[in-house]
Amino acid sequence: MHPGSWIIAWHAHQWKEQVINELTEAGFAPCSIPALWAKSTPGQCLNPSRRLANSYESFIYASKDDGIIHQPGTANVFQFTPISPEKKSHPTERPIEMLERLLDVFCRPGAHIMVPFLGSGNTMLAAANKGTSAFGFDLAEDYRNAFVARVQTKMPGEYKSYE
Repeated sequence: MHPGSWIIAWHAHQWKEQVINELTEAGFAPCSIPALWAKSTPGQCLNPSRRLANSYESFIYASKDDGIIHQPGTANVFQFTPISPEKKSHPTERPIEMLERLLDVFCRPGAHIMVPFLGSGNTMLAAANKGTSAFGFDLAEDYRNAFVARVQTKMPGEYKSYE
């Protein structure tokens, strides 16, 4: 990655320290306080009679060398409504609108974005909406096929999660 680049690592709560350690060993400077996606409605729960529904997800952000935040003063809480389960193509799908916001905060104009775990492909759709180049991959053929189908339905700038 280029100097000044950022990495965003979504993680389960119990993996926070491991994620920070791995990023540090890889030459990144992670922030020890995670950022949060605060869901304005409760998220999904696979066992609602035994577990509470998740109302937030956390991520660690880390820079390579001296990365700067492109919207200084941004809070570490991003409040967006989750995508309804019937509209999801991936179990951990995040809203395109929120991903666009993260790109605004962390990516310089003309940045190149790599998505090593493509999932729903929403990060790439958000990048397309912003006019930013992105590439990614996923081992699951079903997710890749769902992403390809979505790409063909709209043009860059028109991809939305809330329709």
